[in-house]
Amino acid sequence: MDELAKSQEQLGKALERAKMGEDLDLAGRVRDMGERLVRILYGLIKMTEIHDIDNAAFLKPSEEFETVCQDLMDLLGAVHIVTVEDQVFVNDIRIRLGRAQNASSLGTELATHQVGGLTFHQAPSPDQFKLLIQILSGDPLSEDTPRASLIDRL
Repeated sequence: MDELAKSQEQLGKALERAKMGEDLDLAGRVRDMGERLVRILYGLIKMTEIHDIDNAAFLKPSEEFETVCQDLMDLLGAVHIVTVEDQVFVNDIRIRLGRAQNASSLGTELATHQVGGLTFHQAPSPDQFKLLIQILSGDPLSEDTPRASLIDRL
């Protein structure tokens, strides 16, 4: 069995156990790390409204994103962030994010680009992550095909 198939099988089994409640510890760990990952990602996107992407304020949260993303990948394989209306899921585990009424959300930010989620197969390098934040925080590159333009740019 190749490495990818083995990783996918492990992920499927781990998530199934977590969903069935057999491994409450795993579900809790995915939820905790997933919440940190989503909050960091959303926070960095919003930070671009007040700071230039090269500002030193981005260094620490970017490093933390890389660490949490890598920890999740070590645990699950690929990391899937999926947004559905105001809800966010990390690898099928719902992340409970309290937010102020009428405030934007990660789903709102991604919807600008007609994207409902992100998948990470490896933690992005600092330069890759910087580019991702720049693209997601900016206006769509194409009004007609925002998702296709996003994919091309990435």
